[in-house]
Amino acid sequence: MLRIDGEIMSEKYKKGKKHLRSLVEAIILQAIEDLWSDAHRKESIKFFMGEAFKNCARIANMNLFQQLRLIRMIRRASGTSGIVPTADLNPTRIQLLRL
Repeated sequence: MLRIDGEIMSEKYKKGKKHLRSLVEAIILQAIEDLWSDAHRKESIKFFMGEAFKNCARIANMNLFQQLRLIRMIRRASGTSGIVPTADLNPTRIQLLRL
């Protein structure tokens, strides 16, 4: 058992959390790659516009600024200028609006 921030965590739990984080990071990277695929572009945009990205970003420990920075970078690189990231009043959420 390990003591982290006053909590006791087993090695197995710590390892599982690390694997989950790696998995959601891979999902985000795949969605970025899919932006350049005609067959998967709409699905990828839907991912970044919805709850799935917010949940993956939270598990990957991305803060609001990192999420916005990633979405802006993707928007510029992919030419999906019709998608504009905006943070709503709740700083833990991101909404993407179409122009």
